[in-house]
Amino acid sequence: MNKKLIILIVCIVALVIAGVLIYNSTQSKKVASLIRVEDTNFVPTNEPAGKATVGALIGQVDKKLNSESTPTKNNESNSLDVGTKLYKLIGDNQSAKAIVYEEDGSKYIARENVIIK
Repeated sequence: MNKKLIILIVCIVALVIAGVLIYNSTQSKKVASLIRVEDTNFVPTNEPAGKATVGALIGQVDKKLNSESTPTKNNESNSLDVGTKLYKLIGDNQSAKAIVYEEDGSKYIARENVIIK
């Protein structure tokens, strides 16, 4: 009876370890949608930009990364398509930086990705 109990316990422990390893290997990293402009990462929002707030064109997305990557070079994004136009934002009274991006013919605000430590 002791041998059967030990074998059962070893099998259960092995199954639990295998399950944890499989679960960890299938989980994807969760990275926010980001655009990198002027050495700052911005988070795209669905907040419409009024016509009066859109400033000069500052560039466009040159490279789209996979959704699990964080942009490290200017004009890279892990969510916006290549060619997405980027504009300065005028008259925003927020403390964080913000820009405007154009998607599907509409303009939206992207706010600075502020990390609180």
